[in-house]
Amino acid sequence: MQFSRDKRVPMLATMVTVVLCGCGGDADDATGGPPTILQTRITVAEDDATDTPDGRTALVVEAWVDDPNDDIAAVYIASASMAMYAGDVELTAPVDLDFESEERSQGRDTLVNQLWVKALDISTPKVSDAVEFAIVVEDHGANSAGKTATASPADWIPDGRKASADYMPLTVGNSWRYRDRNTDEAYTNTVTGVREEAGVSWFVISNEWGESLRRKDVFGDVFRRFEFAGEQVYGERTLDRDRLVGRPWQSRTTFQDPAGKVWVDQVWYRIESTSATVVTPAGTFVCILTQAAGDTEFVDGVIETWYADGVGIVRERRVNSTFLPEYDYELVSYDLMD
Repeated sequence: MQFSRDKRVPMLATMVTVVLCGCGGDADDATGGPPTILQTRITVAEDDATDTPDGRTALVVEAWVDDPNDDIAAVYIASASMAMYAGDVELTAPVDLDFESEERSQGRDTLVNQLWVKALDISTPKVSDAVEFAIVVEDHGANSAGKTATASPADWIPDGRKASADYMPLTVGNSWRYRDRNTDEAYTNTVTGVREEAGVSWFVISNEWGESLRRKDVFGDVFRRFEFAGEQVYGERTLDRDRLVGRPWQSRTTFQDPAGKVWVDQVWYRIESTSATVVTPAGTFVCILTQAAGDTEFVDGVIETWYADGVGIVRERRVNSTFLPEYDYELVSYDLMD
């Protein structure tokens, strides 16, 4: 899906280059109304300048849009502090942003239809000045909103994803030992190898109960778990520190039981804090704290998870559970190969 209108200039190629030319807030809980740009981000693409002319730096421009009426017509770059190119062709604003994903949360304390859109691999010469993109969202009811994406090259994170990836270091030999604060039950997760499944490389995580497969995806971590007694469970979990704190999103997670039956459950996630301090036997950590809530066979009550930069999960607990055991595992020790 791509937002577009007849007068919009489409993205002419995957690689868009930009040359400096000197040209020229958060939403409340929504129950309907005009669209809002919740936040924006400019990051350096993974390939950086390898495929750009004249040694330019490839950028990614992103926007998260709250669409309470589910009627977005267009999201686009209205202006920029630099000339924009697709290959050698200069683009004229407005330039559409492509639709990437949609996450809807409804029936709790908010109604959110959040869209993630981006222009991929926009580039600029290697300069020290900040760059700006004015981004606008419009709906079919002629409502609009704008927000400026601004970033300095000194603040750019390659592709915006290494920050998330650091919260789940996956190197063969890495290990983490956890103990339940309530029962003293303990287990150790160890990255024991790499396995190919359906043409995709997965890291094998082994512990006293069996194995799980895990890989990193563009927006955090995607999990495929093999549970007790060989029961297979396929699911996804996303970790993205740039999501708005306290605003929930809904994950459509696919599960498969041993008999091959497949179904989809709805699980609500939200980031409670990006600076939560946790004291464990392994040390004191400043963490991203996430919550997952749902009434499913695999997510019951509320699961809170603390992720520490460069370490991984340092604490996880289930509370307010109806039919699954509650637990409160904390990190006792860890050994990382990196």
